Amino acid sequence: MPQPGTPDEIRTRRLVVTDDGGSPRIVAEVIDGIAELRASTGDPQTHVLLYAGPGQDDGSEAIGIELFIEGNSVARVHAWSQSGCWRWNVTSEP
Repeated sequence: MPQPGTPDEIRTRRLVVTDDGGSPRIVAEVIDGIAELRASTGDPQTHVLLYAGPGQDDGSEAIGIELFIEGNSVARVHAWSQSGCWRWNVTSEP
């Protein structure tokens, strides 16, 4: 396991991996305390989003995965902690 600050570790605020044509295919960043990883088909509007971070203001946590087709959310798995107990739901759009 790399040690923090060694040459085997990269630290950045945002990471973008592009394909041979220069289109962003993988984007990893932290926005307002939420860690996000997006992998796209090449069309930025069609991607999968993996996220994790704080939940509500009560100190809870939340994690999830969401699928976007042409900019529309079509499916989502979301889990959050509530009073020390994890809850989850699955939603999809036709």
